Amino acid sequence: MKAIVIGGGIGGMAAALSLRNEGIEVEVYEQARALTEIGAGLQIAPSAGRVLERLGLGAELERLAITMRRLEMHDLRSDRLIHSVSPDWGGPFYQVHRPDLLGMLGDALPRGVVRLGQRADGFAEEAGGVTVEFESGHRARGDVLIGADGIHSLVRRHLFGEQELDFSHIVAWRALIPCDRLAHLDLPFNCEVWLGPDRSAVTYWVHAGELLNFVGMVPAREAAEESWTATGELTALRRSYAGSCPRLAAIIDEIETPFITGYYFRYPLERWSRGRITLLGDAAHPMHPFLAQGACQAIEDGAVLGRVLGDCGGSAVQRALAEYQARRLPRASRVQNSSRTLEHLWHMSDPAEIVQRNRTLASVMEVDPGAESIYGWVYRYDVDAEARRPPGAASGPLERPEAQRAWSLWATMLGPRDLDRQHHGIREAYDRFLLENFPPDPEVDIAEEARDGLRCLRATARGGENGPVVLHLHGGGYLVGSPEASAGLASRLASAVGGTCVVPGYRRAPEHPFPAAVEDAVAAYERLLTSGVDAARVLITGESAGAGLALALAMRLRDLGLPQPAGVVVMSPMADMALTGASIDEAGSDPISTRPLLTQMAASYLQGHDPRDPLASPVYGDFRGLPPLLVQVAENEALYSDAQRVADAALRDGARVEIDRYPDTVHVFQIFDFLPEATAALARIGEFAKTVVQSSALGGQR
Repeated sequence: MKAIVIGGGIGGMAAALSLRNEGIEVEVYEQARALTEIGAGLQIAPSAGRVLERLGLGAELERLAITMRRLEMHDLRSDRLIHSVSPDWGGPFYQVHRPDLLGMLGDALPRGVVRLGQRADGFAEEAGGVTVEFESGHRARGDVLIGADGIHSLVRRHLFGEQELDFSHIVAWRALIPCDRLAHLDLPFNCEVWLGPDRSAVTYWVHAGELLNFVGMVPAREAAEESWTATGELTALRRSYAGSCPRLAAIIDEIETPFITGYYFRYPLERWSRGRITLLGDAAHPMHPFLAQGACQAIEDGAVLGRVLGDCGGSAVQRALAEYQARRLPRASRVQNSSRTLEHLWHMSDPAEIVQRNRTLASVMEVDPGAESIYGWVYRYDVDAEARRPPGAASGPLERPEAQRAWSLWATMLGPRDLDRQHHGIREAYDRFLLENFPPDPEVDIAEEARDGLRCLRATARGGENGPVVLHLHGGGYLVGSPEASAGLASRLASAVGGTCVVPGYRRAPEHPFPAAVEDAVAAYERLLTSGVDAARVLITGESAGAGLALALAMRLRDLGLPQPAGVVVMSPMADMALTGASIDEAGSDPISTRPLLTQMAASYLQGHDPRDPLASPVYGDFRGLPPLLVQVAENEALYSDAQRVADAALRDGARVEIDRYPDTVHVFQIFDFLPEATAALARIGEFAKTVVQSSALGGQR
């Protein structure tokens, strides 16, 4: 087999090495007349570092790169430490000068493989191969064509037509500073990040510690557009960082020649390949820099592409490219989306949001000291192990078609444009997900009300005005969810108990951290009592984080000496904000309750508070004196351990508890009205309500 690679950057050269490792003949065509990279450094995470080591570049990396000791984030103005982590993600985290890495890759390829000064001009695919025409008049023919020609890719344009680039409205100042100019600052071999309003700065050492790489990202309005491809002006750079802390200001003072570039991006493609042609690196998935993954993802692409083409033996190129796309597109798109959404986290301008962010990052250090949830899934990834998995092994984990449908709905709930807006976008997407897919029961009356600043949705079954009253606390990790979007589940709960379901709109994080939700839940319960509802008629329910809140509410009511409800029902409870449950990592196929998302939710709610406070994490609480408890959970979901620990703690403390486990289903399956187990679970809640409400009304034992 022969592969034609268009583009002689880091992605194209790494791909060429991976292809040759699999016995594939390669020709690399680069339009530039010399293999050069302007200034700058880049970071090579362990996931890509392992690939380079396997390609024989380990010794050179050790010689020329710097291994990051710590990743530290500071406030840009005060230099106060916001977040710190040791990069223990399965291997060295290299910091390397771009020309050094490009030189290593070029030196590892035999002479004649890379052909410079060749700009592609046209592509033609025939049944048995692909031909490329170059402006020079040269023609090249191969079995497969790989477009590694960057964000302005000609190959991408050939495959999918002209596509507009999106401008991030950010420009980056870049500079390299010789170490002797910085000796007085005693800077460690860390990657240091400074976060300030609308801007950030990053520094790390490269070229065997002889150069400090500086990247400063600022709003585009602060630099003249015509200078983006030229040397920037020092006065403009220093103006952008006026008021910085003394240490960062001292680094900037030593910059002699800054360069400036604009950041452009694209949203993920639905496909990368057509026929015998495919894309790789920035041609397929150009990325924001906030996860330092542009080069890494290109290197990973090349490793997988080499393996699948090597395995096909030249007889099934199109099938191999389809497998390459199936293996790489989901991973690269997730990294692409995450890199882009971090822009908001790094470049906040609202003072209140900045305080919330800094407190949240402090909580991450408590909940997840190794930052596995933020970075582990990106940097620890083992591309060789993943390439050996059977295609599709990570998808479709549930057996029944209706369960797979529910899994798919969870998995596709959030789109890239929702993630762009962080929790604001996630809130809208979650509400849209519930409202569009799970409308209320038409036999139930729905009303909305607001009093004393607390919004509520009220769902009342026909003839249920004097029946049990469910106080339901919606899920969403304290971050998302609303009474209005809960109408579907609320209506079915009202029908199940033959009464009324009230869903209060408690305050959400990050704007309102712990204990705001608990305070609002207590207020909603007290409102029921003052409106004339007997506590013996009340059933507290909740799903996911709302289930943890339901348990916290029961504990708080007991401690305040208020009348206890007849019972508590918790569905898939998020009950440990320290995230120590074993099933979080064991249930790798849970598409919604992932460790990264759970960490974001827990840290946003806690914002520095003790994650083991029982009112935040009821598994650490005292269950004595609580009303009867019903726990419902899916056996294969990430929060299974939380549910089991809740039941165990209740038994330990002498509370009456029942736990129902449901196989082959999803997190909070009760929401999905088409699932038979949802119907069964709601019927079970109805039976439980009859038992506990009746026994409470008769003064029975709790």
